[in-house]
Order: sequence, then C-alpha cells, then structure tokens
Amino acid sequence: MKTWLITGISSGFGNSLTKLLLEKGDTVIGTVRSDNPKVAALQRDYPDQLDVVHLDVTDTAAIRRVVAEAVAKHGRIIETVDQKPAPLHLVLDSRARQATIERLTERLKEYQGQAGVAKSTDIED
Repeated sequence: MKTWLITGISSGFGNSLTKLLLEKGDTVIGTVRSDNPKVAALQRDYPDQLDVVHLDVTDTAAIRRVVAEAVAKHGRIIETVDQKPAPLHLVLDSRARQATIERLTERLKEYQGQAGVAKSTDIED
C-alpha cells in the first residue's frame, strides 16, 4: 500500500484519482480549500485511508506544515500529485521532485489504462 499526498481532491482529476487509489487500498492525504460533499462521502466510505486537510496551496508555510504533519502521522509519503504549479515543489529537493514526476507519469499511465481515470465523464471542472 502507498501513501499519496494529492492537492485538490474536491472535484475533477484529483477527486477521480483519490477514489481510484482508495479503492485499491492506498492511503490518501488530500487537500481541499473548503468542505465539499464529494469529499465528505469519501471520508465516510474510507475513514481509515483518507486524511483530508484544508490548505491554501499558495501559502508556503502552510504547505510545509501540512507535509510535516502528514509525514509525522503516516510515516513516509510515497507519491505526490500537485495539480497546480504551486509551491509544493519547495518542500522537495530537485532530485526528489524529478523522481516524483517520473513515478507519477508512469503511475498515471498505469491507472488510466486500468480504470479509465481520464474518461471525460469522470472529470469535472
């Protein structure tokens, strides 16, 4: 099982990917700007796998705090999905960032093939 940190799980790709990962048995630390019924439903269905955190992804100090708390609570974060060109990259060194990009590219290809994550009907913006 893997632990993921995903920004923006309220809708669209972030929400679809979160559902898929939770169904697989992975743990997700998902960020939201505000409460959301879709996320609340996921929390009810996966209370031990989903950790929802309110976060403004433009606040570097808040990002560092959320990452530190996530690592303290869950041990190691294996994968990150940062959907915006936000400062989440500031908490990762360049080697870790490049490795994360490469892993995510491969994982997304796998997941898209297995579950059709990218179906347009699943994506809302």
